Amino acid sequence: MIYGHRTRRDDGWRRALASKVVRGSLLLLFGVYCIDANVPYRLMRSACLPRFVDRIARDFSLANIALAVLMRRDPTVREASVPIGFRQRAGGEPSVAMRNFGRKALELFRQLRVLLNEPSARTDVHSGTGCGGSEAGGASQRP
Repeated sequence: MIYGHRTRRDDGWRRALASKVVRGSLLLLFGVYCIDANVPYRLMRSACLPRFVDRIARDFSLANIALAVLMRRDPTVREASVPIGFRQRAGGEPSVAMRNFGRKALELFRQLRVLLNEPSARTDVHSGTGCGGSEAGGASQRP
């Protein structure tokens, strides 16, 4: 899994703060460090995805964060990151308006607690392959 790491953000300080709150909360509440769990740039092996995506409920509020958390907790998944810039939104609306951030965050954490307490969320035994592989040149390794 290769994540884009937003080193420059033109989408405003509120969005940058929201990302930091999510990062810190995931670490504090679930023991998972995701450099940017909501980053829109991800490169991954498709063979790896079904065993994670199939565990995320269709109505999961921020499924991309659930995917990042599940993959991060799995020791067979190798991760790297590449620096990216992030421009201001050109159109459309964010999936979570800042005025709803607190409510959405509580919903996310409740859903993650349920997901991570399911027996299939335990990472001690996994079947399936395809999550390893070579790293991208110049990418930083998983901490």
